[in-house]
Amino acid sequence: MIGIARPWPICPRPQHDESVPSWFERVGHEYTMSRAVLLAAVEREIAGTMPASAVLPADRLLERPFTEKLAALGQLTDPEKSCLWPPPSDWELKDQAFGVYCPHCCLNDLANNRTPYGRQYWLQSWCTICKAHGSALVIRKQTHIDSNRSPWSHTDLKHDREFLASNRYRDLKVPSHPELRSTLLGCLLYIERTTAAAISGVLPDAWSWGKLAAVEFLTILTDVTTWSLTHFEPVRSGLSLRT
Repeated sequence: MIGIARPWPICPRPQHDESVPSWFERVGHEYTMSRAVLLAAVEREIAGTMPASAVLPADRLLERPFTEKLAALGQLTDPEKSCLWPPPSDWELKDQAFGVYCPHCCLNDLANNRTPYGRQYWLQSWCTICKAHGSALVIRKQTHIDSNRSPWSHTDLKHDREFLASNRYRDLKVPSHPELRSTLLGCLLYIERTTAAAISGVLPDAWSWGKLAAVEFLTILTDVTTWSLTHFEPVRSGLSLRT
């Protein structure tokens, strides 16, 4: 790649709701570099020496002076920096990687001449359902994540969309009891929406939860679920198996 001490001559602008791992991955594709190789290059520029391993944790993208270096290399504006690095919610996935996606959102991106990108809320451990389309998020293959070129295609995304439409929550283990599967799915969606509202400070529904404050609801949710189970579909556990 060109001398990394200078600003990147080609740098995609971040979308207003894009996650840092997604934007960083798109930058790497401009130079035919995987995220690990680009991470190592930026780290080398900061430290002045080659890091011991080219594979660095994704949470480096959230740490100073790494964030300051990325902002300088990408010539990011203050609004862009504020969007890429919002205040933490404390519900972020342990692996801060662009590991799940909504096929509908990605197809919309392609239809609007954009490279599919990761939404920030997809990194929240409570999020397993796309807000816009109501479909389950799909786990990205490791080869997909580690690619040094944009791996998105209409054909694959349409296949994912069709699969979700006909097999949504097919692994809920109760195919012979559709009414039970429907009840479980409804409960998961209700808990997810209540969690999202509580994170924003909205009180849980008093009819279901009594006089719980938002913070009390989140505390109880933490007490009754392990971190890996906080992601109600196997999305979270699938990500943890790869770390």
